[in-house]
Amino acid sequence: MQCPHHLFLVDPRDFSFNAQTAASNAFQQQATISDAKEKVKAEFNGVMSTLEKNDIPFTMVSSPTGVHVPDAVFPNNWFAVMPGGELILFPMFAPNRRAEVNEILIGKIKSSFVISRIINLQGHVEQNRFLEGTGSIVFDHDH
Repeated sequence: MQCPHHLFLVDPRDFSFNAQTAASNAFQQQATISDAKEKVKAEFNGVMSTLEKNDIPFTMVSSPTGVHVPDAVFPNNWFAVMPGGELILFPMFAPNRRAEVNEILIGKIKSSFVISRIINLQGHVEQNRFLEGTGSIVFDHDH
């Protein structure tokens, strides 16, 4: 039960340094991200090819247009689909991370899977409470 049955991928076209999250993300460095854009795209295309070759189901979406969303390639921070069919929407700290919430992807999830309920935690942003989804939580579905 620990392995997903379907993957969601976001095209890394907008992937870049995120000044809004850099102070709280020790892994992010401006020079390394800027230099890696071509490598990221090549690796992404390779992953998609490998998934297709091995008949692993996935959904690929583009990041929202008209907004700067440099971390959109990490959708696991703003949503999670749980084994019981719950779709959880998490409250993100950085405003440009909140802009990643992708209604097209939410629609694809709702039409592709049996969603028993939606747990929308995004309103907690108004009280300055944040929880960046599976970037901060490890779900042990078996236990």
